Amino acid sequence: MSFIYAFNNKTLSIMSDTKIGLNDDLLNLWETESERRLVQQLGLMKSIIVSPNIVICYAGNNISKAAELLRKVSACSYDLEVIINLACDIHTNSKEDDIEFIIAYCNEEARELISIKNRQVYRECKAAWLGSWDAYNEFKRLESQIKLDNKDREKMIDCEAVENQSNEEVDELLKNLEIEKCFSTVVNSGIDPLVGGMVVRVKAVEGENAFQYMAAMNAISSNWPQKVQPGECIKFYQGADRGSYCCNIYQSSHNFCCYVYEDHCGIVYTDDVSYVKDLEGMRFPQLYKVDKKTFDYIAKQNGAYSCIDIS
Repeated sequence: MSFIYAFNNKTLSIMSDTKIGLNDDLLNLWETESERRLVQQLGLMKSIIVSPNIVICYAGNNISKAAELLRKVSACSYDLEVIINLACDIHTNSKEDDIEFIIAYCNEEARELISIKNRQVYRECKAAWLGSWDAYNEFKRLESQIKLDNKDREKMIDCEAVENQSNEEVDELLKNLEIEKCFSTVVNSGIDPLVGGMVVRVKAVEGENAFQYMAAMNAISSNWPQKVQPGECIKFYQGADRGSYCCNIYQSSHNFCCYVYEDHCGIVYTDDVSYVKDLEGMRFPQLYKVDKKTFDYIAKQNGAYSCIDIS
């Protein structure tokens, strides 16, 4: 199972988790035990930029069907209507809950979300979701509680990027940011044990009319108990030995890349490797035990660059 949510208003944005459940059939197909554990720990990419203008997202109980679509797409031209027809055929010829898709498209003239689920193709969606019903319900509960703060609005208006936009447009941008926070909260909540891992954000970048994975810096703090003497400060970051770490997610137009500083480890989700024959075409995690500067070069080869340099 998965959780994916996309919306198309002022921004065309897609959010997904990375956690993968390994069913009994898949458990017997891995090349090595270490590769199986790697995917179990780091998951797979579920929002895949297949061309500058097209993103394919998938969720379901039979992800080999998603791999089938990705293989077929890579073997043909990246034509939107062809991809929609391929995805629809795979979905309608599969068992219920086997596979569902969201396809996102952008160019200079148009942006579109297409949802393929419930044996139907839904065009021109303002919002679409796939995966866990429990995660979606919790997400909608949190979304209903969003309240725009005047102070946040004033800070946003002061930004050069929105100085010529109307109050309505600024409010829409603010709400989009809050929606992203709600999604992250749900993915990290454990409300569905089959939803989790990293939050992956894909957007149609303004002015470029192309999709990119969005950059981020995540600082994960542990919740070990602390004894704080009078006058001492609470330690929000307690070190890698207690589960605290920093993860730099790269801006990327091709493969999703991130770097964990404490482990001196870079991760690239790529189809250059395949740990299961039935899942060939998916984006698997590949590890690089290198320093940050070296990984920056590797990321560049994968269409990514770091927006933050603290090496």
